[in-house]
Amino acid sequence: MDVMKIKVETKSTVKAVNDYLQYTASMLPHGHRLLTTHHKVRCILKDLGLSYIKIHACRYDCVLFWGKDPEGNDLGDLDACPVCHTDRYKLTPAGNRKPVKVLRYFPLRDRLERLYMSSHKTKAMRWHADRELHDEDTLIHPADGETWKHIDGSFLILRQRSEM
Repeated sequence: MDVMKIKVETKSTVKAVNDYLQYTASMLPHGHRLLTTHHKVRCILKDLGLSYIKIHACRYDCVLFWGKDPEGNDLGDLDACPVCHTDRYKLTPAGNRKPVKVLRYFPLRDRLERLYMSSHKTKAMRWHADRELHDEDTLIHPADGETWKHIDGSFLILRQRSEM
């Protein structure tokens, strides 16, 4: 996972990551378990539920090229922004089309499910709902306040989701 973090922070290429992994592996004793390619690292992260979805965006953040617009037109098929009319793609020196801007969407549900697999983390994430209040007059956490209690009482959908 640290390899992918370094790749993103340093804007390294896939080839650079592969070279780095192979160089690091060459310094380890025979029989090591270090992954030696970017592809293998991505597969492991995907199997862990830590993948992401790439969504193309307008250069000026007018629109995401994903889903449908209010009229029902598919935005994923457009080659230009419907608002400012700038191109969605730029041409590389090789003549390939590359998106001008890419948003990476990390699905929250997969990550939460992974966190809740651990009983220790589940307990830590639910402490405010499961804790015992010893003194009603002492504010220990914002959840003890009148406003929080008002929101809990007003929006039943939030309470139902937290009890799931």
